[in-house]
Amino acid sequence: MSQQKVEPIKYGDQEEIVKEIQNMLLSLGYENIKSNGIFGKNEVTAIKEFQRERGLKITGEVNKSTLDTLTKVFRTMWVQTTLKRFGYYNGDIDGVYNSDLEKALKDFGIKNPSANMTQNIIGPIKEEVDRRKNILGSIPTHNDPELFKFTYTSPDGTLYVSPSRENLKKSKKQV
Repeated sequence: MSQQKVEPIKYGDQEEIVKEIQNMLLSLGYENIKSNGIFGKNEVTAIKEFQRERGLKITGEVNKSTLDTLTKVFRTMWVQTTLKRFGYYNGDIDGVYNSDLEKALKDFGIKNPSANMTQNIIGPIKEEVDRRKNILGSIPTHNDPELFKFTYTSPDGTLYVSPSRENLKKSKKQV
């Protein structure tokens, strides 16, 4: 994610980072968002809801704190979703780094997992995604707004579906 802008992103702003924010919001289940690079009233509403759910100051603008939290939740959900598809993770897809996710990361082969979803975690998982595409079919990339919108039946017959907004709300302050 490019995070070069220091000033808050607010209603009416039009730039590339807005599209990244929109894609993250779409992936996290916020509705009425268009990935068009324009920060409109629907984005302001979604950001206010996200800020409220995560215990952040509610402004409707994307400041550094909101962008950092949004990015962390998004990346954590991508890791949870991908590890669940690979059969390493059985917890909720809620954007919360917890002991179940840490165990799954260790089982996957990440030597020193931490709550910081940096390239030392995302990089190896992306490599495995690329390696397994032929086995699992199409797997969304971490930039894909359809990332968490899937239904998947594992080899043991367990059905996985997209996380609900309720699961995300339950985990709001655990990031």
